[in-house]
Amino acid sequence: MQAGRISYMSARIHCQGWTEDEFHSFWRVIRAMDDVYLEHANNGGEPKAFTRESFRGTFSGR
Repeated sequence: MQAGRISYMSARIHCQGWTEDEFHSFWRVIRAMDDVYLEHANNGGEPKAFTRESFRGTFSGR
């Protein structure tokens, strides 16, 4: 069994009461971290760092 993505609705429920901007920023960071984790978890545990460049890429819309 492979690990799966964090659901959008789970994030929405977690962020109830937050502004749309706060939620949008949170969601982008969670998706980026989720991508790193899933690549590691679903590819035999090969390590991959969440680099400064990947963080910047998340917030530049790449």
